[in-house]
Amino acid sequence: MFKRSKLVLATMIALIMCASGIGSVFAADPGYNDKGALIGTEQAPAQAAITKVLKLPVGTAIPKADYQFIVKSMNADGEDVSGGDTLGLMPSIDPITITYTSDETSMTAEGISSVYKQSVNIFANADEFSHAGIYKYQIFENEAASYQSIDSEREVMDFSDALYEITVFVKDKTDGTGTYIYAVVAETLKTDGGENGNKAKVDPSPGGDGETYRFSKLEFTNTYVKTNIAPDGPDPLMGSMLSLSKTVEGDFASSSMYFPFTLSFEVPSLVDMIDPQPYKAYIVENGAVVTSHENADDLGEDDYGFYIPVANKSNAEIRLKDGQKLVFVNLPVGTSYKIEETGTTSYLPSYTITYAGKKGMVTTGTLSQDLATGTQWVGEMINSADYINTRDQVTPTGLNLNDLPFIGMIVVALSAAAISIAIKSRKRNTVTAA
Repeated sequence: MFKRSKLVLATMIALIMCASGIGSVFAADPGYNDKGALIGTEQAPAQAAITKVLKLPVGTAIPKADYQFIVKSMNADGEDVSGGDTLGLMPSIDPITITYTSDETSMTAEGISSVYKQSVNIFANADEFSHAGIYKYQIFENEAASYQSIDSEREVMDFSDALYEITVFVKDKTDGTGTYIYAVVAETLKTDGGENGNKAKVDPSPGGDGETYRFSKLEFTNTYVKTNIAPDGPDPLMGSMLSLSKTVEGDFASSSMYFPFTLSFEVPSLVDMIDPQPYKAYIVENGAVVTSHENADDLGEDDYGFYIPVANKSNAEIRLKDGQKLVFVNLPVGTSYKIEETGTTSYLPSYTITYAGKKGMVTTGTLSQDLATGTQWVGEMINSADYINTRDQVTPTGLNLNDLPFIGMIVVALSAAAISIAIKSRKRNTVTAA
C-alpha cells in the first residue's frame, strides 16, 4: 500500500514537472495567452504593427500616397497623461507613416481590389521604458496628414474612423539592465465606420499568424473611388470614358435605320458614397447632343439637352443609327457592363471593345443574329464598345439586269423561229389552195 502511494506521488510530481516544462516551452516564444494578450520574452519582446488596407474598384490606379497614424499616450500605471505631457512616465511615439506606390500588389475579389501594407513595429523607435509598468496608447489615422484628393470632381477617399487601444505590459530584465515589452493587448474602440468596437481584441503582431493571415489585424481600411467623367467636367461633348457607337457599312446599308440595343451595368459596391442615380446617357452626333424618342422611350432633360436615365443593375433599351454615339459622363471606374445588339435581317454585326485606352480585336457575329459583348469593365481613360453593321449583298427577288443580254438573245431567237414557222405555214396553205 505504501509503495503504491509512493508511485502515485511520484507520478503526480512528474506530471507537474512536465506541465511546468510545457509552460516554459510556450513562454519561450511570443504567443497569445487565454486573455488575448500577445506574450513576448526578453529575447523576443512582444511587438505590434499597423496594417493599412486600401480598397478600390478593379481597374482603378492605386494613388501614390502617405498615410499617417497617431500613437497617443493615454495612461501610465493608472495616471492620465492624455493631455500630451507624459511627465517622463512613458515614452512618446512618433507618428507612423505607411507609403503606397502605384505598383503595389493587390488581391481582387468580386470586382474589388484590396491592397495591404504593414508598418514597422510601432515601438521600434520608442525610447526605452524607464521602469516596469502598464501603459496605454490609442492609435488612429491622421486624415489631415494623409492622402488628399487631387481632383475632388473625379475621386473620393473615404478614411477609416477606426480607433484602437494598446495596452503595453513592461517588465524589468532579469539582469537589471533595462526593461522589455512582455505583453501587448490590442482592443477595438471604434470600427472603420465609426461604430462601437466593443473592445474586441485583435492580433497586432507583425506578419499575423503567418498562416491564415499574414498582416497585423490592427487594420485601418480606406476606400477609394474614381468617377469617370470628362476631364473638364460632365460635358457629353467633351468626351466620355464609356461610349457605345454605331456605324453601318455596305452598298445596301441604311444610314437612317435605328438599330436596337440592350445595355446594363453594375457599379462597384464601394461607389455608394458618390452614386448619382440615375446615371445619364446622351446621344451625340456630329458634335451635338441629339437625344430623342427615336433613341429611347424615357428621357430626362438638363443643361446639355435630353438624356437617357439608366439605373444601376437594370436593362436599358436603346436605339442608334449610323454615326450616333451613346456616351456616359459619370460612370465610376470598375463598373461592369454588358451590351447586346438585336439582330437585323441581312446585316452582319461586329464590335470592338476598348478598355482603359487599349483597343481589342474585332468580334464578328452571324448574319441577321444578335451579338452580345459579354461582361466588360470600365477602366481609367477611354472605354468603348464600337459596333459596325455591314450589308454588302442583297439577293434580288425580281429581274436580274445582268441577264438581260442573254434574255434578249433568247427572245430574238424565239421570234425568228416563230416568223419562220409562220412563213412556212402560209406557203403550205397557198399550195393547197391552188
